[in-house]
Amino acid sequence: NSVQHLGCDEQLFRRVVKATFNQRRKMLRVSLRQLLPTLSPKLADHPFMTQRPEQLTIAQFVELTNLVADELSNET
Repeated sequence: NSVQHLGCDEQLFRRVVKATFNQRRKMLRVSLRQLLPTLSPKLADHPFMTQRPEQLTIAQFVELTNLVADELSNET
């Protein structure tokens, strides 16, 4: 049973996964600084930010990617 669509921007999904696993021993709030130099209070306080990448499921990575996409769209 393969998934055709993740429900998020797939290129951004790859960037988020790569950024977090490149620093797999760090919490997500640290490794996401590559993509988002400053986190909004909403994202900074999100429970994901104190976790490490291996603790998230694929569905949670999709959710995280959508949160990052919202942050990136709010920057412009």
